[in-house]
Amino acid sequence: MKSWQLNRKVNLLSNRIDDSTKTEIRFDINSFSEPERKLLNKVQEIVDKYAPAKPPQDVIEKNSALWYKGLEIFARRAT
Repeated sequence: MKSWQLNRKVNLLSNRIDDSTKTEIRFDINSFSEPERKLLNKVQEIVDKYAPAKPPQDVIEKNSALWYKGLEIFARRAT
């Protein structure tokens, strides 16, 4: 087998592996408790306020506890 043939086969196999490992997780907002929804809505309000860009660093630092708690909630639900 020539090197270009081997490279082509490796690339094809690599693409097949990449395509099969994609995972999508969807969360139903109604599955969260009321306090969790309030927290996630507050984070979403901050994100929406600065969309399409991301919030400035000082806003992120000021609200870091909200961001971390939101990530913790998603991590608990995804596992």
